[in-house]
Amino acid sequence: MANLVIQRNCNSIRSKKSELTFLINKFAPSILAISETWLLPGSRFRVSGYRCLRDDRDDGYAGCAFLVSRSLTFHSLSLPHCDGINAVAMRAFNISFISVYIPHPHIDLISDIRSIILSVPPPVVMLGDFNAHHVSWGCHSSDSFGSLLLDLLDDINISVLNNGCPTRRSLPSQNPANAVDLSLCSPDLFPFLSWRVFKSTCGSDHFPILIDLPTNLRSVTRPSPLLKFKLNQANWSDFSSSIDSKIAALPAVSVENCLSSYNDFVNSLTSSASLHIPLKSSTQRKISPPWWDSECTEMIRKRKTAERSYSLCMTLENFLVYQQASAAARRLLNNKKRLGWHKFCESMCPGTPSSVVWRQIRRFRCYLNSYDVPFNDPSSWITSFADKLAPPSVPFYDCLPYKYNSYIPSSNSLDCQFSLEELNKALNGISDSSPGEDGIPYSFLINSSLGTKRYFLDLVNCFFDLGIIPESWNRQIVIPLLKPGKDPSDFSSYRPIALSSTLLKIMEHLIKIRLEWFC
Repeated sequence: MANLVIQRNCNSIRSKKSELTFLINKFAPSILAISETWLLPGSRFRVSGYRCLRDDRDDGYAGCAFLVSRSLTFHSLSLPHCDGINAVAMRAFNISFISVYIPHPHIDLISDIRSIILSVPPPVVMLGDFNAHHVSWGCHSSDSFGSLLLDLLDDINISVLNNGCPTRRSLPSQNPANAVDLSLCSPDLFPFLSWRVFKSTCGSDHFPILIDLPTNLRSVTRPSPLLKFKLNQANWSDFSSSIDSKIAALPAVSVENCLSSYNDFVNSLTSSASLHIPLKSSTQRKISPPWWDSECTEMIRKRKTAERSYSLCMTLENFLVYQQASAAARRLLNNKKRLGWHKFCESMCPGTPSSVVWRQIRRFRCYLNSYDVPFNDPSSWITSFADKLAPPSVPFYDCLPYKYNSYIPSSNSLDCQFSLEELNKALNGISDSSPGEDGIPYSFLINSSLGTKRYFLDLVNCFFDLGIIPESWNRQIVIPLLKPGKDPSDFSSYRPIALSSTLLKIMEHLIKIRLEWFC
């Protein structure tokens, strides 16, 4: 994915969330710099797949924010407090990013802008609505604040990325040359940044600005999904037939070959799945509001057409048509969301699982995560976290637990081999969750034929009798999950989640069921 930054004046981010979602789905930016957020301090605002860094004004107007991709390593930067300026800063890609909004510019703010820029480590990219006019960046005229700002930028050696294109939609009676949204950067970045204006305002009176970062920067890495198969689109009958033919070609399980036979069994499962089950994409998941339908899409198309007509011919008639189309789109989207929420509430019953309820609520809010943090750089805590999870040394024991190296027959019924009935009982009580390193979900075995299950059962019984396990069962994927409300820079704030092979966990289920039956 390209390292794209979107700069946008939303003129109320909450009311423009649908349009913001459109931009995210279309461009999948790494960072969004937002001006005029209009959020009250402490109010909740979330966007799926992004963390939010904000500076809100006490009265709920003005404000600015960053939306940062959750797959991007970053940390927030402290800025000096300046009355009359909303500003928030973060460090990513070894670049200091500043989002700023100045609602009422005056000459006293020039020194504050200087202190903000100089307070962060270079190189710097500063994005926001300065409400400053100057012909140098595309305005039809210059004002005193714009002239002083340009002098400041020359003094501290900061470049202007704007290429003269308007960044704000003008009224029919106004000069169309209106560029109050500025993109500033350190001169060493200037040759490598690509700056352009998106052709549609997307419901605001400002055009979104798209800035491509240098391609040699460390790009945003999106880890492959642990459950990489689309199980809901699987052709289970063909999968079962394919795995049957592969299992039939494998040698019978014996004491001598059980470990190699297990590896062949795993390879047979994964190769059959690759043929008959679609793979998930590692690209960013699009945010899909459950209430969006074709009527919404058509209304947005009409709004774009009206805006395009006004851009080509800025007459009062075309402007009124565009305003009417924008208002109609806004009303329709609000009504669709409200009716969709009512329909969802009416569909619930006492037996509706709570997981389904909360999943739908998060979809209506267009976010999947319940909290944000201003920091996600693991380099400062990951070593301490790993040492706590797997200490570099352990106490010495004079006597290690006994480990037998050969098969010793036992007449105890607890030690007898597992039956197919026990395996089916174990499979009936489990559902798919994140798999381990091999990527095999429970569904592969659940939807397999009787012959495949018998082969797996032979492997399990051989491991059980010999007291051995495959080497892959000793490896787990450990994911640190931040506890809500905890300090993200402290390793003790993370809860480890270990993902083991589902084939190992099936064997554990077999043992658990047998022990519970005998107790």
